[in-house]
Amino acid sequence: MKCFLVVIIIFLGIGNSFGQLNHTIYNTVLWEIKDTVNQTTSYLLGTSHALGSKFFHSMSSAYKKLKQSDLILLQAAGQDANLWETSATREDNPEWKKLLTKSELQFIGEKLENKPFQKLHFYELDLCLSLEYLRDICEGCSSKDDVRCMNDYIEELGAILNIPIKGLEEGTDHFKQLREQYVPGNLQENQVKRLKALIKALRMNDEILGDECDLVFEYKDMELPYAFSDPCPNTSPILSNTNKEWADLLPKHMSKHNCFIAISWYHLRYECGLIMQLMNKGYVVSPVNLWE
Repeated sequence: MKCFLVVIIIFLGIGNSFGQLNHTIYNTVLWEIKDTVNQTTSYLLGTSHALGSKFFHSMSSAYKKLKQSDLILLQAAGQDANLWETSATREDNPEWKKLLTKSELQFIGEKLENKPFQKLHFYELDLCLSLEYLRDICEGCSSKDDVRCMNDYIEELGAILNIPIKGLEEGTDHFKQLREQYVPGNLQENQVKRLKALIKALRMNDEILGDECDLVFEYKDMELPYAFSDPCPNTSPILSNTNKEWADLLPKHMSKHNCFIAISWYHLRYECGLIMQLMNKGYVVSPVNLWE
């Protein structure tokens, strides 16, 4: 991850107008969204797939707002969010036995608790092992995490609290859409090298993949570069397109419900991010102190 030259702004928990959302750093991932026409109030949480249930509960305001909501909106929910169900009907990928050693394949099977990883595409296995790296090596999760993915845990809480849950990508292959983000233009040789590096790092329990742990450290420290005035990176056109689709879909729900929306933090960033798009649609968006 590239280093960011930032000015740290102390978050005071005070509502910001459109013209005031121009800082580089906000020390929160929870945002209030007021619909002044329909008199509803929703909350948007930027999540991290590398952290789990323990960290979610440390954000007391987020847990409180979730319990007060009458609809939970997730990036993907249910079967759509389950990679193993999505890939269940596939044949095994014959490339794995050709490109990885027997010991590497055995290690992956043990690490992924004997799930059928042989059915996965390169970018899907990269995602699985990258998340294991961020959770274990970068200490995104610990033995105290009952659930090792924040989004999965929010879905479980919604079911326990009897709050209806919807996925923004219902009926679509959510994981297929991630391809451009994980292996944009990479040659298969480079993809295999990365997988082997991930396996080595996980085996050695060693942080050997440069500054990738910064993704976890920035989130845990809540020193997050939103860069609202910057355009979305040209290297990830899918990000801008997906944000626009969600920004068009969310008002249909927020006009009728007090929603709790949980979406990967990366989709909140930049000029094309959900926060700026919702503000452009007339919503009053304000940062929320996570520890009120």
